[in-house]
Formats: sequence, structure tokens, C-alpha cells
Amino acid sequence: MINRCNRCMADKGDAIICPNCGYINNSATVNPDYLPPTTRLHQRYELGNLLSYNNESGVYIAYDTQIDTVVEIREFMPRPIAVRNPDDGSLLVEKDPLPLYKQLSTEFIDLNHALSKIRTIGDLVQVYELFTENNTFYIVMEHVEGESLNEYLSQKYGELNLEEALNLFSSTVKSLQKLHEIGLVHGGISPQTLYINRNNQVKIGGFCIPSIRRENPLIEPELFEGYAAPEQYDTDGNSFGPWTDVYAMAAVLYKSLIGSKPSSSHSRLSVDNLVAPNMLNSSIPTN
Repeated sequence: MINRCNRCMADKGDAIICPNCGYINNSATVNPDYLPPTTRLHQRYELGNLLSYNNESGVYIAYDTQIDTVVEIREFMPRPIAVRNPDDGSLLVEKDPLPLYKQLSTEFIDLNHALSKIRTIGDLVQVYELFTENNTFYIVMEHVEGESLNEYLSQKYGELNLEEALNLFSSTVKSLQKLHEIGLVHGGISPQTLYINRNNQVKIGGFCIPSIRRENPLIEPELFEGYAAPEQYDTDGNSFGPWTDVYAMAAVLYKSLIGSKPSSSHSRLSVDNLVAPNMLNSSIPTN
């Protein structure tokens, strides 16, 4: 992952790679919809590269100048109902979509406020702080030193044996159960939102508002094909719940054991041709 922190920004030499965050010098490609590197937020956080984005938000690597550490910052940026003011970096929302913007921003605040209170589920990517600036909302999050499950599996020739999978994911399953007990549903569990840190521990990240995790008329969702449950393609959204994460976690286990993801749940509603794992790998017990 290419990052950038305050120390490499301050470097006046021609260093190729920052020893603190791994940023490759001059590698940032600025997306005009998002804030450029070196932007300072909350009089404290120096932004680096934009790491990822969807129709809910963008995530930046950042450097916390007060406590000398690398963090990640999620900026509420619901495209296409909000646009960036090129003069001062603030978000602009037209009058017509303003009610929708307010609805989505309330979801964003409520979700991340709830996550910021959770300190007993160590497998979650921690939310440290919420603040407002640039006419929008920002979330300061833990930066996981490691890699995505997708990257981890690629180094394991695409799959794990049963013992490896059980050891890796047993704590993740328990953490999801705890999350459900306090009334939260992730809705986007996949190899792209699960991270493996340097201690070989799975961290659950990629939280988004409910409106981005199911088909809806409000805003284009981010659904991970093969891992999204059937109810996430249902526009009424009434059946979305903890079972949605159960489906996704089962799909992650399938991918981890077999090396290929299940076909889309939406495509299997009429004809389900999914092959049982033990039919593809005889070492996997039938149960």
C-alpha cells in the first residue's frame, strides 16, 4: 500500500521511499473530487494519498502531528449529490438533493458514533474521533499495518487449509456476533474489507452506511459480488440484518478454502449451481 505521512512531506531531499509510511516520492495522483496531499485537517492531521473511495466516502492515509503516528481519515463525500469547491475544498450540495444529503449524513454520523464507542471488540478497525470541516464530516480511524485478505490469500497460492482458516477466522466470527448483539450490521464483509495485520490477526474494516450496502433508489451501492447476500439486491431492503453478514462470512470461508469466490447470490436465486466445498477439496469435512 502506498502511503504518505508528515515526515516525508517535510523531507526536502529526494528520498525515494519514506521510511515511516512507505510513500513513494511524488507518486500521488490527485483526484479533483478529493483533497490533495499536504491538506491539513482539524489543525492536526496532514493528509497523504487517497487510498480508496466509493459513493459514500473517501479514505486517506494521514499523519497525526500531535501524537506522531499514521492514521486513516474517512471523508463523507456522497457522490454525485455533493461536489468539491475547487476554491476552498469544501463540499457543495444543490438545493434539490439537500434532503437526501442530510439523510445520508445522519446515517454516516450515527454509524461512526456507534463504532467510536466500541472498545471491547479488538478485531474491529478502531474509530478514534469524529469532526466536521469543509461542510462535511470526517472520521479518524486506526491504520492497519498489514494487507487485505485478498493480498494475504494471493501469497498463500489462493487458498488456506481448514486448520489455517479456522485459526484465522474464529475470532472474526465471534466479533461479528458481538457487533450484531449491539445492533450493528456490517453489510460488506469480503476479502477487500478484512485485513491481516502484522500479528496475523484479522481486522474488520470497510464499514459504510446501510444505504451503500444494498440496492436502493437513493445512491449507487457498493456490493461485493460473490459476497453480497441475496437480500442486498432487494430494493425494499426489509430483510437486511445480521444474517447478511453470516452469508458474507460463509462466502469468505468458501473463497479461502477453495481459492475462488462463490458466484453472485443474485444469479443463483433461480438456479443454484454452487458446488459444495468438499466436492472440490476432499480434505474439507462434509459439515
